Amino acid sequence: MQGLELTTISELVQDCLASGFQAGSAIPLTEGFVSLTQLETKDSTCTIALYSALFALISPLLEPSATQADVQLVADYLSDSLFPALARATGTSDSDYTTLAVRATADILIDVLWQVDQDIDNGAVHYRERTSQVASTSAVTVEDAAMDVDQPTADGTVAPVLDDAATKAADDKRKAEAHKARLEVQKAARKRIADFVNLLMASRALPTQACRERLESTFLALVPLALITDQAFFNRLEVRARTALYYKQQKFNLLREESEGYAKLIVELLSNMGPPHSTTTARSQESEEQRMQRAQNVSDSIKNLIGNFDLDPDRTLDIVLDTFSDQLVDHHQFFLDYLSVSPWSDSKTKDSPAAGERESKGKGKAPVVDVGLGKDRGSYLISQVLGFKFKYYQKAGAEEVPETLYLMTALLIWNDLIKFSDIWPHLSPDDAELAKVDGRYRDEQEQLARSCGGSNALAMAGALVDDDAPRRAPVATAAAAAAAARALPNQKAGLLRALLSIGDVQHAFLILAQYPTLAAANPDICDLLLRLLNVAVAPAYDLIALARVTKGQYLPECNAPRQKFVAPSSSGTKPVKAAPATTHLTGRALGDPNKDELFFFAEWNDRVHKCEDFDQVLSTLETYLPILNVFISRDFPLYTRVCRIIKHDLESSRAPRWQDIIRTHLLPAVSLLDSHAVAALEIWNVLELLTIEKRFTFYGEWKDQLYRKIPALSVRKAEAEREVKGILRRLSTENVKKLGKTLGKAAHTNPVVIFSVALNQVSSYDNLIAPVVEASRYLTPFGFDVLVFSILDALSADRPKTKEDGTSTSLWLVSLADFTGQLYRRWKDLAYSIPTVLKYLVHQLSAGSPKDLAVLHELIRRMAGVEPFADLSDPQVMSLAGGKRMRNEVFNMTDLSQLGKDRQIAAVGVSRTRLSDAVRRSGLANALLISIAVQRQACITSTIAHLKSLGNLYDETHKILFQYMEFLAITLGSTDAFVEELPSVAHLMAHYGLEAGVAFDIARPKLRLMMKVVDDEADSLKRAKLQDRVAAAKAESSSQPTTPGPAPSEGSAPPVDASVGTGAATDADAVMSDAAPAETSAPAAAVDAPPPVPAARAVVAASPKWHPCLRDVISDMRAILPESALETIGAPFYVTYWSLTLADLHTPTDRYAAEVERLSQVRITAAELTTPGSPADKERFRESVKELCNHLLDEQKAQAIVRGKAFRRLFSEKPFWFPQATDKVSRYDVVYDLLQHCILPRAKLSLPDAVFANMFVRRMHAINTPGFQLVIFYDKLFADGQLGPILYQMSENEARNFARFLFDVFSDLNTWFNSEALYAKDAIGVSDKEPAGLLGFRRFATPKAGGDEGPVEYYIHATFKDLVKKWYGRVAQTIADNFASGEYMHIKNSILVMTKVADKFPLHYPAGQLLYAAVETLIRTETREDLRILAQGYKAVLGKRRKQWLDQPPRAPDDASSTAFARRSAAWRGASGALSPGARVQRACPSQWTQVRPSRQARSAWVDDHERTHGEANDFVRPSPHPSPSSPDI
Repeated sequence: MQGLELTTISELVQDCLASGFQAGSAIPLTEGFVSLTQLETKDSTCTIALYSALFALISPLLEPSATQADVQLVADYLSDSLFPALARATGTSDSDYTTLAVRATADILIDVLWQVDQDIDNGAVHYRERTSQVASTSAVTVEDAAMDVDQPTADGTVAPVLDDAATKAADDKRKAEAHKARLEVQKAARKRIADFVNLLMASRALPTQACRERLESTFLALVPLALITDQAFFNRLEVRARTALYYKQQKFNLLREESEGYAKLIVELLSNMGPPHSTTTARSQESEEQRMQRAQNVSDSIKNLIGNFDLDPDRTLDIVLDTFSDQLVDHHQFFLDYLSVSPWSDSKTKDSPAAGERESKGKGKAPVVDVGLGKDRGSYLISQVLGFKFKYYQKAGAEEVPETLYLMTALLIWNDLIKFSDIWPHLSPDDAELAKVDGRYRDEQEQLARSCGGSNALAMAGALVDDDAPRRAPVATAAAAAAAARALPNQKAGLLRALLSIGDVQHAFLILAQYPTLAAANPDICDLLLRLLNVAVAPAYDLIALARVTKGQYLPECNAPRQKFVAPSSSGTKPVKAAPATTHLTGRALGDPNKDELFFFAEWNDRVHKCEDFDQVLSTLETYLPILNVFISRDFPLYTRVCRIIKHDLESSRAPRWQDIIRTHLLPAVSLLDSHAVAALEIWNVLELLTIEKRFTFYGEWKDQLYRKIPALSVRKAEAEREVKGILRRLSTENVKKLGKTLGKAAHTNPVVIFSVALNQVSSYDNLIAPVVEASRYLTPFGFDVLVFSILDALSADRPKTKEDGTSTSLWLVSLADFTGQLYRRWKDLAYSIPTVLKYLVHQLSAGSPKDLAVLHELIRRMAGVEPFADLSDPQVMSLAGGKRMRNEVFNMTDLSQLGKDRQIAAVGVSRTRLSDAVRRSGLANALLISIAVQRQACITSTIAHLKSLGNLYDETHKILFQYMEFLAITLGSTDAFVEELPSVAHLMAHYGLEAGVAFDIARPKLRLMMKVVDDEADSLKRAKLQDRVAAAKAESSSQPTTPGPAPSEGSAPPVDASVGTGAATDADAVMSDAAPAETSAPAAAVDAPPPVPAARAVVAASPKWHPCLRDVISDMRAILPESALETIGAPFYVTYWSLTLADLHTPTDRYAAEVERLSQVRITAAELTTPGSPADKERFRESVKELCNHLLDEQKAQAIVRGKAFRRLFSEKPFWFPQATDKVSRYDVVYDLLQHCILPRAKLSLPDAVFANMFVRRMHAINTPGFQLVIFYDKLFADGQLGPILYQMSENEARNFARFLFDVFSDLNTWFNSEALYAKDAIGVSDKEPAGLLGFRRFATPKAGGDEGPVEYYIHATFKDLVKKWYGRVAQTIADNFASGEYMHIKNSILVMTKVADKFPLHYPAGQLLYAAVETLIRTETREDLRILAQGYKAVLGKRRKQWLDQPPRAPDDASSTAFARRSAAWRGASGALSPGARVQRACPSQWTQVRPSRQARSAWVDDHERTHGEANDFVRPSPHPSPSSPDI
């Protein structure tokens, strides 16, 4: 485009010259010149175009044909048209030729005139054309002369030629003429140019002074100009000046030699700086044109001073820079303008060497990152002078580098007056040394972190010095000298600060990209970066700022002036006038907040990219934060803005990138703050939008990686650890309010460190649990969240969770679990994290680690108040047969301690609800339940070597399983959503391999809910039918008068209806009443008496009547049970047995009565108390107790109805349980499988199940179940060698549960043993209602030849007593053998069982003495301390009961029985001391008790032979045909 303009202007010049510069033709040319002049200031190529255009305008004046009129035309055009047009273009008058555009055009015109003068001296084009014509003429003459040259002759000789002298003379003449002509042409052309210049100077278009300075002396001496009067004299002066300049050694006027010139220089600078910058805007108070004019004037004056006083230009520049540095704050713009027009800013004076050349000189390496340094411009000379200034401050003993020097250098780089690459190599230290900053910074932080731990001053002091020892002279070493040397100042970091202060992001990030540690090692650099980041983020934050959301509602209030301070005085209040606010400029970008300061450089934020949306904010943060790292928290307002932006944009597609920023920068940045609760809340507002798994991942990286990776965080970690240890050393329940606040403050910003130390202390010292839990009240939601993570992290730590003995849980885990339980019970803010804890437990169970179940145990115990069944007393066990309120009283007894503690009592209920809601919300209730059950059975196959460890693990898991099931029963048992999600019994047994007892316990709520729905529908149908009957009867009685009879009482059964007699419900109503029978004596207290049976029950339905909801379960059990069990007990009985609970068989009427009586007494006592509590509290407490009593009475009635329904169901089903048990052999088979699959598995499950097992056996006997005899059951239970294997395969808790079962059995046997009346009533059961008696103790006579059986007979009481003695003797012998076996589980479980049943067993002296002798021998021979302690305890219990044994013999020596037992034990063991093969019990511990039962043919033969041999002997229950202890019958 510029070439096209130049061609066009050349054509316009020709047209104007041809037309004589008429007005119409000159206008386009003028416009072209004006456009080129305007572009010349922006593009250097336009200067060349303008130069060429002016040369094209003036060059025609060199033509020989040019006249004086042509000169006048061109001069008039320039002075009258072009220059006025340029003046008008700048907005001034036509005659103002002082504008920059006119002066710039005049300077170019003078250059063109100088070039034209040189062309004239060198020979113009027109002159060469003219001389070519002369030369051609001369050539013709020479050619003509050559024609006269003689030609060779015929003989070959050459004719003589003309004389060369004539030719040479002619040539000299022609040359002289040509030279003369050339001089004439040059003179004429120079004359025209001189006239042209004279005309322009006369019109003031060209400055006369500029022409004198820049045009040649020969041209200036021409007559038209006459600017030099004596050219010869001027030439002599010029020669002298040039000789002095170029050939003489010049001594400049240095400052130390003569100060006048430099003084005038300083005065010139200081007096012409203009007004200082505004203190409100930090900008110059003059316009740009005024400033540039002032700068130009000062530049001209300084040039004069340099010439007049022979000042050194470099020294002059040095003084200018010193003055600039000193006046930087108030006059920096003047000096920048001056340097931009000074000679030193011209890059043509001395180009800077290439980067490669500087690199080769070793001054420093060029920056690695290319940020556009190739576009930098600047003076290499100024850079060198600045470099010498910085070098001065690198000398030893020099003062610190002034900050204004750095700022001045940064401003020069900003304004392209110097290049960054030119000044960088002059700064210290060099790049290799600067790269070591990272290592030194990390070493310093590591040393600081170590020092935060607090060292012993005495240990750090070292050895003491001997005062009398001669002192050695210090030896100077090179290392000491180097250490003593002054380290070079980090001038590169200073330049970086200056660049960031003025907002030069480009060059600042170039440095930081190569040396990012400079930011971490210099916090003020981070602050400067944050200052720029604030500017970048502000526009995007304004989109969501509160001022925008509230539409400026609070802005007037925030911007309102503060109320003046009023000081009190004796005469009233006197206002104190505040000092007027005076803002002043400062060179510190981070000014003093207590002072009203303004940064001197107003354009510092112009080059900072402003973010308009969140995407740009994210990109900007990804640029700044890798350098700032965690130090973004140094500017908390910015930190808050970033957090709020992330909160609004975290749901977008940029979420992964935001999460990276949170994880690596924002979250760890909190650690650098000190007790900053608001920071914790701000980061929590962001973190709560993430999933808890994602949050915990961030916390884990924060704790395990970032605290080690980032040096500043390692220091904060050491400081936080020291602080929290100091707090915990003094923390107690007395000062928890004071120190708890301090602990909470420390946890606001370093929670992972604080809680890690706190949990470690809590795990070691359990007395800290309560204070730390109470101190948690001062935590923020963020602190609570990290606390949950810390708990899970501590639980999953690689620490042994079992003591060294391997038998119990580690104390640290027990304490941590206790802390977790108390923490969750105390603070509801943690409820959201309970599902996470449950998920953790499920994962641990899936990984085969049940030790963490201690946490679940404490959660349920603390929050729900549910204790494990293993720790219950006998009254509590019986109370578990009641409803929810009775069961709640078992675990949370209402007493006077609750008086005035309504809030605490409500908190327990609230915490229970909170836990149940969390379990239901998590959806892990069933998963956790099944996982615990599976792990319970997996414990049996554990790799733990010792049975004691295995048993303890099994017991703990089992205890927590039933505790959790009890909690679910209390809280979620009636919830339809929970029940529907429960798996079926078949699925639990087949898919998970669970035992029947656990599987039915899990699925029982689902079964009972389905049965309740069906039963309610049936009851509704019955009530409707009853109402119809009553209505029909009333109608019939009204039509036919009848004799009135007794009215049916409420709750009585309706009469039997033949039409509905086949229904199960109707049959049950026909045979039983809803009313619960009254409690009987001791045996009846354990088992309720059978309900009265009317005579109508003689007719029963021929088909089985199972509950509709159990038919699918029965069908599934047929596929799971073994074939032998299906043939004997059958799937229906199996399902019925396992589907019932203790509440179905027993209503704890006595416990309800005792509890109501106790609560009534509590209510009376509360009214009589004077303290504690106010009268209102006492009244509320008494009303709550009264209400609880009423609820208990109502609940007792409801439980009685439940029991009545269960009794009717059992009575209706009993004929179909064992239909095949028609002979003795089949009855024995029923007992075998009943013990194996029902009684024994349930008797060891839990204490309530143990009670249920005995009650169910008694209930089967009481309802006269066909095919079942109680005497056979007892005989097989106490068979020879039976209890040994049973006890061996039990754990400690199972043994205690089984002991409760034996206790109830022994209680029944002892009651019947001591009372013949009770034996006849309960065992034989002959009464008016049961004239035939019960089957349990009936003797079956041998059938006669005709098939007729004899009369029905029962075992007399004397025979029963003999049987009891024999059974007790078997038990005693089995226990004694276990004591002598040496097996750990045999001995321990036997002692546990015997201790529990000591009140009921042994009953007579022989068995008791056998046990006493056995335990004495055990104490003497046993080396295991725990067994010896248990044995001593059992011996003490036996000793207390010895006087109560029956059949006491005459007193004998004490050691007789012991000697006999020792002799018998030695015979058992043999010579080697080990058990003989016949006496050894299998050591395998199967998951289910294994039955070894003889074939039916063998059993039948044995029964017949036993009947023939013994007849009516006392041993009517025959011994096992397999007497070997290693193969028991059951």
